[in-house]
Amino acid sequence: MNNGVECVFVRCNFSNTIWDQADLWQSTFKDCNLTGVNFDNADFSEVNLYG
Repeated sequence: MNNGVECVFVRCNFSNTIWDQADLWQSTFKDCNLTGVNFDNADFSEVNLYG
């Protein structure tokens, strides 16, 4: 469910986490460690990845 609020993640370590069915609409990931992350069925609409 989209509540109209975007999330900004900076220098986070999400390695080997599970984000199954996550609603990441308009989220930004800057310099984050996403190694081994499970994004099965996640919504990546308008997501920004930097770094």
